[in-house]
Amino acid sequence: MDPQDSQPHKANSFKASILISVMAVAVSCLALGFTILNETKKETTTLRQSLTDVLEQITDIDREAAEFQAILSLPDEQKDSTSFSFVNRKILLLRQAEELYKKLGDKTTAEDDAVISVAYAHIGEFEKAESHMNFYLEKAKNRFWRATALRSLAYLAAVRGDHSHATKLYDKALQEIGIPKNDMEISTKMTINLFKMHHSIALNDYDSAASSLQELVVDVQHLDCTSGRGQWFTRISRIRKRLIPHLNGKISTPPIGAGEAKCIYDQSPPRPNSLGTLQRQVG
Repeated sequence: MDPQDSQPHKANSFKASILISVMAVAVSCLALGFTILNETKKETTTLRQSLTDVLEQITDIDREAAEFQAILSLPDEQKDSTSFSFVNRKILLLRQAEELYKKLGDKTTAEDDAVISVAYAHIGEFEKAESHMNFYLEKAKNRFWRATALRSLAYLAAVRGDHSHATKLYDKALQEIGIPKNDMEISTKMTINLFKMHHSIALNDYDSAASSLQELVVDVQHLDCTSGRGQWFTRISRIRKRLIPHLNGKISTPPIGAGEAKCIYDQSPPRPNSLGTLQRQVG
C-alpha cells in the first residue's frame, strides 16, 4: 500500500475514534443525568412522605387532645399534665415538620401550610401560624380555599389585637366567596359571618353583629333540609337572644321559625324543661 494512501485512512480512523469517544462521554453524561434525576425524585418522594407522616401525627394529637378534653371526670391536675404533654409532643413534631418543609422547598402544598399553621396557632405561636397561613393563601387554587385562608388570617389578626385589620380580612373573605354556588360554599360563607359576628360582639359593635346575623339567617334558608340546617338555626337563635338586649329591642333579623316552616329542622327545638317536653316525657 502506498504510504500516502494510508494517511487519509489514519486521519479518518482518528476522527472516528474521537467521535466514538465523544458519543461515549455523552451517553455516560446522559446516564449520570438520569441517575441524578431519579435519585432527586427518590429523595423528594421520601421527604414528601416523611412530611406527610409528621403532619398526620400532628393531626392525630389534635384529635387526641379534643377527645381528652371531653373527659370531664378527670382531676384538673391530670388534665393539666396531659395537656402539657400534648403541647410538648406537638412542638417536637413541628420542628421536624419545619425541617422537612424547608428541604422540600417549592414541592410543599397548601395543605402542608394549613396543618402547620393550625398547629402553631394551637400552641400560641401566632406569628408562625400567620406566616404559614399566608403561604397557604398564595397556594390556594380556588375561591373556597382563599376565603378559608382569609378567615383564618382575620382570626389571627384579632388575636394579635389588630381588630381593624381583622374586620377588613373578614370582609375580604366574604367578597372572595361571593355568591355561594353549593352547600359547601354557603356553609363557608356562614362560618365567616359567624366568626365576624363574634368579633363584632367582642368589640361591642352590636350593629355590625346584627348585620352578620341577618346574613346568616338568609343563607341558612338556602341550605338543603338536613339536620345541619337545624343546627345552624339553633345556633342563630341562641346568638339572637344574646344580641337583643344590646339593641334596645331593635334587630333587623327576622324571628327564627317565623311563618310557615319550609323544613322540619327550621323550628328551634323546645327547651328541655319546657311544659311540652315534660308532658311528652310523661306520656
